[in-house]
Amino acid sequence: MALTTDVTPRVHLTAPEILQDGARMSRLRATFCDGIFSYADNDRATRIMDESLKICGGSTEALAQILKTEFFVNHSPFYWVIANRPDAKRGVPPLFAQMLSVCTALDLATQGEILEVLYRKYASNIYAAAFSRLGRVPTHQAWNTSFFRDVDDQPMIHSQPPYSKERCTLSFTIPRFFDRLSVDNEVWFEFLAMGTLLRFKASVEGGPRWHCQFELKATKRKIRDFTWAVGLVVGSGRGHHFPSQRIAMAIRDREASCIFETKETIEEMYWRLPTFSENREISGTISLASQ
Repeated sequence: MALTTDVTPRVHLTAPEILQDGARMSRLRATFCDGIFSYADNDRATRIMDESLKICGGSTEALAQILKTEFFVNHSPFYWVIANRPDAKRGVPPLFAQMLSVCTALDLATQGEILEVLYRKYASNIYAAAFSRLGRVPTHQAWNTSFFRDVDDQPMIHSQPPYSKERCTLSFTIPRFFDRLSVDNEVWFEFLAMGTLLRFKASVEGGPRWHCQFELKATKRKIRDFTWAVGLVVGSGRGHHFPSQRIAMAIRDREASCIFETKETIEEMYWRLPTFSENREISGTISLASQ
């Protein structure tokens, strides 16, 4: 769709007036199609936001209010930009970031929509970008506090297709994995999957042979009783495929967990999983399937 380039004179319109104006709302929906049904890079996202501001008569306040309404196929554009992000794109969608910059605060409904889609299609960097705006819904800590505080040093986790209520696979990357085990003694991150909040933790266990232990713990959830088969792969190539385990939670349970333990010492694990990238990362996958 070709966007208009003429400068629209500033018209003092309120959000309710714009929402009742069928012609303006059709233009606004058509404009957002370029960022919802196609991935909008930073330049395209800027054009979409500029055009949307013109449609709203130049009122940033009105645009901010409208962005938080479900004007696009029963959802807000915040929902759709997350839901339709291509799997090959791992960064925060520029359109999502620009909408956040316009909306200084998100209402309860919009916060709930963001969490709703993240339960089914989780991306830790999108969650981290929106975290400061999610003050009215249950939130979680994306990762543990570490000596290594740079953004590029933080764990990343993303849901992989296909997206289903019965099963899901999540890929994760942990920069400076052995650094963090050596300095912090542990590294963990929390994420949403299949209606449940989970925490994945790697920690160093002492004794005569220091080794690494992985734990997946399920806590807060939107669903009732469940039993999952849990698979874990750490590393690629010569990575470790752990035997499948089960997590079972009844409605009365507050949490449940399973532990994957390696008999290798830390140095043996490092020799088998060498990390040659600049930030010395390891990667892996967590798979969940209903039973």
